[in-house]
Amino acid sequence: RAWDLLKMPIDGDSIRYDRKNDRWGAEFYDPDTHERLPMQANMYEGDDTYAGISSIEGSIMGLGEDDPQRTHAFAERQGDDHYGNPSSKYQIKDVWTKPPHQRKGYAKALYDLIAYALSNRKEDYDLVGDSMQSAEAYEMWQKYGEYGSWPKDGGMA
Repeated sequence: RAWDLLKMPIDGDSIRYDRKNDRWGAEFYDPDTHERLPMQANMYEGDDTYAGISSIEGSIMGLGEDDPQRTHAFAERQGDDHYGNPSSKYQIKDVWTKPPHQRKGYAKALYDLIAYALSNRKEDYDLVGDSMQSAEAYEMWQKYGEYGSWPKDGGMA
């Protein structure tokens, strides 16, 4: 267990849910700088056309005013299925990580937290990648994604 926590960019013991604001939070461990950074996933209710969450916005914050945000991701619930039921797919969009922090697990950790937050809801879902991905993002989804979807527990089960 201790070795798993050393390798894991999210401190599993730091995961918490803020029911009032429908927000999940955790601490990200930067493997190079050894910084512990706040991360969060905010859930947003849909309009009348959706039952439940329509989108999720996540971020890993930096330390201070000069470094406000290092990584950002947005996932949006896809349209209705062919029967008119709300889709169970959330597509990742608008993902970025500032260049000095790329390829250190920031985006993966954010996907993990978003998937974990969705897995703790009553509705079933699939977190899927954007159809327009960089080569690096495509490689990450191929490595960690299961049949095109991110693991439902975010690898934290």
